[in-house]
Amino acid sequence: MKSFIVAALGITVLLSGCSTKNRYEREADKITNAVIADNMGPVFNDFDASAQPTIRRVAVARLADELNSQGKFEGVQELQVQNEGPTTHTFNAKFEKHMYTETMVLDDNGKVREWHIHMQYAPAASPTP
Repeated sequence: MKSFIVAALGITVLLSGCSTKNRYEREADKITNAVIADNMGPVFNDFDASAQPTIRRVAVARLADELNSQGKFEGVQELQVQNEGPTTHTFNAKFEKHMYTETMVLDDNGKVREWHIHMQYAPAASPTP
């Protein structure tokens, strides 16, 4: 019984260490999942007052359709972009079928001022000789 408790505690410690996402990655994940669900309600207040009026239901629905067609969302990973300001954060957003690029710009209070996502296109294949 004692070894079971020790093993359970060890697994708990290991699992808690698996979450290596920073707060910006967690916010980007949260917004992406809200778009996929076509429900911006859970993240609406994460956007600043200037961004909130730009969140349009039709645009979110179209984007939800696009993202849902990409298969399972596997999460974001922040990229280090040269000369990117401290309030701008860029991510690879991985889906089962394609990779997307997300950009999130924060205001001085840490609220989301802008959020954009677009599919990364693979370079054209070189012709075979």
